Amino acid sequence: MTADEIDKLNRDQVLDLMGRLGLTVEHSMFATIHHRSPERPDGWSEQELDEVAEDLADADLLEWRRRLSEHFARMG
Repeated sequence: MTADEIDKLNRDQVLDLMGRLGLTVEHSMFATIHHRSPERPDGWSEQELDEVAEDLADADLLEWRRRLSEHFARMG
């Protein structure tokens, strides 16, 4: 499978393929303690937390695609 073909796969397809190939899937995690400060008088907003989660999910998908590309490159 080529890198271009891997790039066309959606998240579920990438995860399914990695599972069938026996490749480990690691998910990023973000944790914060909600406290108020002069910089964040109301703590993190729901929108900010959603943006962080989306950024991490996007980064995970890029990493999984990279790992698939490496896997298939080794296969020749």
